[in-house]
Amino acid sequence: MTLARFSALLLAALAPLPVALHAATSVVRGPYLQSATPTSLVIRWRTDNADTSYVRHRLAKDQLTLTTKAERVTTEHVVQLNGLQPGAKYFYAVGGAPEKPNADGDEKPLKAPVYSFTAPPPVGPAKPTRVWVLGDPGTKNAAQLAVRDAYNKFAADLPADLWLMLGDNAYPDGTDYDYQKAVFEIYPETLRTRPLRPALGNHDGHSANSDTQSGPYYDFFTLPTRGQAGGVASGTEAYYAFDYANIHFICLDSHHTERTADGAMMQWLKADLAATTREWIVTFFHQPTYTKGTHDSDRERQLIEMRQVFLPVVEAGGVDFILTGHSHVYERSFLIDGHYG
Repeated sequence: MTLARFSALLLAALAPLPVALHAATSVVRGPYLQSATPTSLVIRWRTDNADTSYVRHRLAKDQLTLTTKAERVTTEHVVQLNGLQPGAKYFYAVGGAPEKPNADGDEKPLKAPVYSFTAPPPVGPAKPTRVWVLGDPGTKNAAQLAVRDAYNKFAADLPADLWLMLGDNAYPDGTDYDYQKAVFEIYPETLRTRPLRPALGNHDGHSANSDTQSGPYYDFFTLPTRGQAGGVASGTEAYYAFDYANIHFICLDSHHTERTADGAMMQWLKADLAATTREWIVTFFHQPTYTKGTHDSDRERQLIEMRQVFLPVVEAGGVDFILTGHSHVYERSFLIDGHYG
């Protein structure tokens, strides 16, 4: 064997093996629905490998031909659908780039699972609305599963139109792992068919910061900061508003954001209450204004401030209903007006 021949064989043996350009990609979280309006919706999901972000949707289940994509290659996929018909039911599938059409121009059959959602109704007219509200749900234990299963059985024939989480959504610290086990693996069916609107709780706040909009809670959710879902733009995902039919929902951050009378959240709340013309107003946040359960609203700073500083403004602004968590009991009282001490 010549030296040249030996060198050529040696170089061939040392050359790296070919690598596939596109590794097999699997969805490991979601899809889940966010920031819904009558004409738009955000769909999010996570994959184990970076890939392009495509959503294919259509009014007819067997014709998923409308394709929306996000530009960047990522594992955290966020795609916004626009031009939806209010109140219409859509079928959708998520994944990477769809296969090229065949010679006749027809799309190849979609291999990804197909799910559905119903776009919110037009804003303003009244519509019977069912809301699933979960307070401090994310315990990752048998009790959480029992609550989920009992509700699903109860609501089998009349499922919720939307759902709220009142904070402490994933114990103990609101980490990526906590949310995966306590939210995304517990409620996969509801997450991919109905938009979730969460509030921040103190346990979520262990790993999230409202001032910097950082941490798992802020990474996982796409919440309306520009007033695009109704109400005044807040500029932050810590507190926000949205409309559904004839209801105006207001989410406040009772845990981390400044709770002073001249703070940014208060100024936004006053402007939002003044601007809404919806028939019903619902406010939700984590720390309650009144409780004598596992927490005491006469002893804890966040609870006292929400009652003394925010409750007078909420009542004066015409709020009909307040939903809170934090205290692990069920409490209600006679109607109270003007009591802040």
